[in-house]
Amino acid sequence: MKTLQRLMILFIIIVTTVAFLWFVVPAKAEASGFIRPNHSMFRDSLSNVHIVGEVQNIGDVPVNLTRVTVTFLDAQNNPISPSKSEYTKLNVILPRRTAPFKIVFPDSAGKVANYVFSSPTFTSTTAKPIGLNISSTNSYLDSGGWMHVAGTIKNTASINATFVKIVATFYNKTTGKVVGVADGYLATSTLEANQTANFDVQVSGVKVPSNSSSVVTAESMEFLSETYSAALVDRTPPDIISVAWNPQSPNSTQSVDVSASVVEPGYASGVKNVTLWYAVDDALTFQPISMQWQNGQWRATIPAQNGGVTVQFFVKAFDNEQNGAMYPSPPYGYTVVNESVASPFPLELAVALVIVVAIIVGILIKYRRKLR
Repeated sequence: MKTLQRLMILFIIIVTTVAFLWFVVPAKAEASGFIRPNHSMFRDSLSNVHIVGEVQNIGDVPVNLTRVTVTFLDAQNNPISPSKSEYTKLNVILPRRTAPFKIVFPDSAGKVANYVFSSPTFTSTTAKPIGLNISSTNSYLDSGGWMHVAGTIKNTASINATFVKIVATFYNKTTGKVVGVADGYLATSTLEANQTANFDVQVSGVKVPSNSSSVVTAESMEFLSETYSAALVDRTPPDIISVAWNPQSPNSTQSVDVSASVVEPGYASGVKNVTLWYAVDDALTFQPISMQWQNGQWRATIPAQNGGVTVQFFVKAFDNEQNGAMYPSPPYGYTVVNESVASPFPLELAVALVIVVAIIVGILIKYRRKLR
């Protein structure tokens, strides 16, 4: 009898531990980034191919040393040579911010027809504080037709900033495509606390149209700046990349978690709010739920519904200039399973518990045989 009691206690401990790990232990924050679809390819006068674009940090922790890898293809989509990689122009990318990149490939034979990216690589890091302030900028073309960005920067921190780098990204005002990247360091290696300095950086390799918009960011070994944009009317809506929900086939006791990836290009005004809209069965009115930024995505929860009903939903996002986007159209939907209880455990945990029970039963049978 004592052996049976001990086995039952062991079984309860195993089940309790599994349930605790599954329901209580929180998910930790993750780093995540992707190459925005506004990249471009150009050729310069020396037959070099230029790929310019930007990486956006869609996670909720800063990333460091983001590396972009591109493979060049010929007209038949065959790789021309080994892939080429470059780091983004900013070392540290804060959550929801972007950093430009430029990759140059010699192509004197003119074989490059297309290109493909690999997923960017990066490491998680600690955030650099905001300690640099860009107070003014102006863009101009020099006598050779090359685009420059000039301006003033100040160290607003209480300690020195070393090796201050200025990074400018240029965009086509109509399409939002990246059309050029400029970067350079201040003439002085140290910008003392409360000191102001002038800068002037030039786009090389590709001549940028004079009506392009630009975004300027500064980074030192110690600090970052806020992003400074030239005067531009933002007509670009947010980009809702994806919408997912879990569980996809809930029962009547389960609420549904909806997550959405929403971004905007670096020159735009930024995502202001994201809302989940849902309706039950054929209801004509959708109900709004404000989505919150968590773990690199916008998230909201649809309440549990009665079994057998169909729920439809979509996501709407607005930026700070009230440009709006909706996704998907038509809305996504799911039907609530018509049963009262469904196992919250995944198949792997269920199998593990069955094995434990089988072992206990086997031990009990063997024990009883010994008693006989």
